[in-house]
Amino acid sequence: MEGQVINWGWPIIIYLFLGGLAGGAYIIGALADLCDIDEDKLIGKISFLVALIGIIIGSLCLIYDLGRPERFLNVLKVYKFTSPMSVGVWGVITFTAFSILSVIMIYGTSKDAKGIGKLGYYISLVIPRKAVNAIGLSVGVFLAAYTGVLLTETSRPFWSDTPFLGALFLASGVSTAIAFIYFFYGAKRHDEIGQRNKYKLKLVDNIAILAEMVILLFMLIELHNIGHLVYLKKFKGMFIIGVIIVGLIIPVISNFIHIIKYRIKGSKLGMDFITPILILIGGFLLRYVVVMAGQA
Repeated sequence: MEGQVINWGWPIIIYLFLGGLAGGAYIIGALADLCDIDEDKLIGKISFLVALIGIIIGSLCLIYDLGRPERFLNVLKVYKFTSPMSVGVWGVITFTAFSILSVIMIYGTSKDAKGIGKLGYYISLVIPRKAVNAIGLSVGVFLAAYTGVLLTETSRPFWSDTPFLGALFLASGVSTAIAFIYFFYGAKRHDEIGQRNKYKLKLVDNIAILAEMVILLFMLIELHNIGHLVYLKKFKGMFIIGVIIVGLIIPVISNFIHIIKYRIKGSKLGMDFITPILILIGGFLLRYVVVMAGQA
């Protein structure tokens, strides 16, 4: 209801950030597997692990914000299709299950493997890995977008004034996930396959960033038209410098330069830790600004 008292702080901001990142990571891992561009499954291994760890930490932050763990359990007792919180909690549980399954299966190499690898091999004999990832992909999209839809459904001014938050957080979740994955993949692979895949990661990252910029523009125009852009006034500096310049403009230019150098000049793609760090900072500040502005 409009005007309801909401006091969301760092735990919810971290949950929204990690939830979007986790959903985005699963999307990247699933697409890499389904499109057969992950020759040694390294992108998938990193992506699904990031998805699983991200959603576990994010869920702990959500439970912590509720104050009492039993309140989280109470939501599980009754599923309400009309309740955003109920739908979200079950979405998180479903996503966690798919993340666990995908992590186990991506390591399933042969029956001679040990531990999780052997378990993954036998599970793959019963359930096709790509079928799991295809279904999990839709769950990942839901989770990344839901982190924005959750705010929209609160009926609070600023949050409920625009339908673009879900799409915005989805695009941001994919971008921040690629940035995080690039840290580990860029440090691990330097051969020809690694170069091709790093190029593809930067290309998809730029698509996600450009989509995020377009969605953000439409959202700002809509907020301006109804006179609610004033909610961002207190966070104007952080929004312009931290979110737009640091988190979007500089990374998209940096990625574009690396892409051009690789495609035209044949230059190798190095570690490039700076661009991913800027994307992660911008993605986190986006959640911070949106959450805090909605409570201003």
